[in-house]
Amino acid sequence: MPSYYAQIAADGRVVGRCEYPEPFVHGSLVPLTEEQYGQPGLLFARYADGVLAGTAALLTADKGELAADGADAIRVRLLIGDWMSRLDESFSGVVPVSVQGQTQPVQVSGGIATFTVTSREPGLLRIATQGLDRNAELYVKAVKPGER
Repeated sequence: MPSYYAQIAADGRVVGRCEYPEPFVHGSLVPLTEEQYGQPGLLFARYADGVLAGTAALLTADKGELAADGADAIRVRLLIGDWMSRLDESFSGVVPVSVQGQTQPVQVSGGIATFTVTSREPGLLRIATQGLDRNAELYVKAVKPGER
């Protein structure tokens, strides 16, 4: 049975993963379970005080298109999870969110936040979190009024 490891940089960031046919000891390797090894968020985690940690975001919208009239809105839901993509109900705080390059603070409580987005300009809107270990982005389409 193979042994699984995360390679840790000097600042604690996970920079790689590897498996060996038998246990292996090295100062920059941290043993993992098979489940941890298979997590897509592993390379966004950090290792401190004997624990892997990290924040990951997920953005979803109630619809993929809105009228570019400044009144029609989409509701965006922001979920904050850990590096294994489990909801982090203990996370509360402000997460910077960029909408078309304009950053606004979004207050998260219990790992969840909702906010609305409107547009007066047609086109593809990019909504993205900033400052997390694994940020999320979401695209929605703003169309000229009457084209929906």
